[in-house]
Amino acid sequence: MSLRRELLPEALAELLQAAEWYEDRRLRLGEEFLGAVEQAMDAVAAAPSASAAWPGSVRHRRRMMKKFPYMLVYEVRSDSVEFVAIAHTKREPGYWLERIRTTDTPKAEEGP
Repeated sequence: MSLRRELLPEALAELLQAAEWYEDRRLRLGEEFLGAVEQAMDAVAAAPSASAAWPGSVRHRRRMMKKFPYMLVYEVRSDSVEFVAIAHTKREPGYWLERIRTTDTPKAEEGP
């Protein structure tokens, strides 16, 4: 059974921007890029632990794309996979870390 897929708005914007860039370079290349991302997302949703962990993070993983120089950065949740970034591999590593929900970080307990 595959997990439900979610994309952060920033990841969706990156996806659409990259697809547009490829489409501007060659007709249907943007469509091919979107198809490759869709296949990679399906693979992640089916086997989320199969991809490498992001260095220094126990919560985040990355799946490299085969034909395109992009990676999907995601977090496995209890019933879903949340895609945090559709990142070009030449972009600064970890630029997406500021997108991570701080609400998931345990809060210090307050005193009486």
